[in-house]
Amino acid sequence: MGNRQQQQTLTSKVFDKAPVKGINADKFTASTGKLIDSKDAKGFAALFAGKGTFTFANAEPVTGREAIEEYVAGFLSAVASTKHSTDSSRAVVSRGATTLYWAGRCLYAREDGSELDVPFFNLLVLDGDGKVVKYQVYCDNHELFAAQAGEGAD
Repeated sequence: MGNRQQQQTLTSKVFDKAPVKGINADKFTASTGKLIDSKDAKGFAALFAGKGTFTFANAEPVTGREAIEEYVAGFLSAVASTKHSTDSSRAVVSRGATTLYWAGRCLYAREDGSELDVPFFNLLVLDGDGKVVKYQVYCDNHELFAAQAGEGAD
């Protein structure tokens, strides 16, 4: 089976309903950012389909609402706060799927009061009910916990 055919087969398995029409990418990403910034891991996990997958940077993917809620709550408990800002967002309906592209910046505040500002690019794929089946975060925040781990020390 060729790569294109595999992709179409995967898409047809994931999207058994019509794509989400009329989704407002700006509102969706703004509300998602607010959930994260308010440390509402349960609300964030509720955005996902039952078997949705969340992958943060180069970490292993996490599948299922409960696992996503636990993972996100653990991460958010390790920082004082986050503040997401959006540079651009867009919803694209193609080949039976609704894909959201979200680019912006995240300002992390550490428990010691220091901050780290990083750009991010998120890719979200939604099912016909508007639930997230795939959420991939692309960012490099390795410096966030570097001081705690002793990295970067002179």
